[in-house]
Amino acid sequence: MTDFIYTPATTRIDVRWRTLYNWVPPSEDPVYQKKWADFRALAARGIESLEQVKQVPQSKLLQWRQQ
Repeated sequence: MTDFIYTPATTRIDVRWRTLYNWVPPSEDPVYQKKWADFRALAARGIESLEQVKQVPQSKLLQWRQQ
C-alpha cells in the first residue's frame, strides 16, 4: 500500500531513480557516449570532410528571405 518512499529533501534523486527504475544517466549510457563522440569527431574534421556539400542556388535564397 505504500507507493511513496519518504526520503529527506537532501537525498539525491538520481540515486533513488537508479534504485527504483534502473535509470542510467546519459553521461554513463554507452549509446549517448557513442553519439556524442561521433558528433565531436565530425565537428573536429570540419565541413571540408563532408562527402557532398549541397549547393543552394541564389534564387532559392532570395525566395526564402522574402517569405
